[in-house]
Amino acid sequence: MQFHVLYEPGTVDYFGSNVDYWDFTCYKPSWLEQAPGTQHLVWQLNDLPLTHKWVNVYKNKMQRIFNSRKTKKHFKYTTVYDLYTHTTEERILESYRVMNQKIDYVNNSKYTNSPISNNLKLDENNLSWVEIDKLNRLHEDFETIMKDITDRRNAKELHIPEDEWKELWLALQSINLIVHYNEKITGSIPEYLARVEPFYFTALKWEETANSEVMLEPVDYQDFTLEEEPGDLWLDFGTVGKDLFHCFCTNDIELVQQQMVSAQWELKPWVSYMWSKRTAEEAKRFADEYRGWIETNNLAQYININDPKYTPGRHRLGKCISHNFSDSQEFYNQIIAKTPKIRCYYLTDDFGNSIYEAS
Repeated sequence: MQFHVLYEPGTVDYFGSNVDYWDFTCYKPSWLEQAPGTQHLVWQLNDLPLTHKWVNVYKNKMQRIFNSRKTKKHFKYTTVYDLYTHTTEERILESYRVMNQKIDYVNNSKYTNSPISNNLKLDENNLSWVEIDKLNRLHEDFETIMKDITDRRNAKELHIPEDEWKELWLALQSINLIVHYNEKITGSIPEYLARVEPFYFTALKWEETANSEVMLEPVDYQDFTLEEEPGDLWLDFGTVGKDLFHCFCTNDIELVQQQMVSAQWELKPWVSYMWSKRTAEEAKRFADEYRGWIETNNLAQYININDPKYTPGRHRLGKCISHNFSDSQEFYNQIIAKTPKIRCYYLTDDFGNSIYEAS
């Protein structure tokens, strides 16, 4: 199986989710790949057991879309993709401004039950130290509010017009994404900027309907890894919240103590990729630090640390075969600088042919 992403000229949002509503054309990959002005990336999927499960989830999702389209009604489907680009002083300050605007939007909404404390607003002139405690609590508020409004909407208890729902959802997503963008900075901002290498992270998702989750089983974590190679395609984190390894990276002990850790227990047709490298030696050192953090903070009294769902890392789905970028900067120069917008993404067989029934 192969996974494809098609890029085209356009504009993208780096501090909020990019949402598109597409007419369904992905059963014609040969037509898509010949679209003028586009650039085409291809990944070859591996034969790991969880990858096969992911393929089935992806195919089932797409087939449901095809079946809906057979009604002959005007039909579009929703995709979402999130982007993180290289950290600079200008982008950091912009992220603070956007964060504080989104906090105001959420707090002024008549559909939210609990406001975000104004004390958690970020200092819009801060270029000294990352405010990690604020970021951890902002992410906690994001989880709480998103779950509350989603649960009430699914239960038909929250009656909100579609356009207002989208705006509120996007505002909360911006809070989530900006937290993740800034929490990558460790300690001193000037020191971080002096040593950080360019990066470009992409997560591709679908809008999911309620009660459509496929749950991971203990055996599914056996191939999770911290090792990375440029061009890896990953199973994206499909659960709202932070897993235990994410808590380690942000030293969010309080979330563990409150038993609010969200392990990756959902299998969704989502992927991510970032052209980065972490050797086996570096991965082992990272894993040792993770286990040391758990032991030092006595976290075993709050969670079962031997549960497979706390295995650090992500599941690798495949390798890029269309390009051989050595790092994010090369990917950015060749693809993003010319065609930053993602037009579509789709699955084919090993020869680029459609795998769906779309008649």
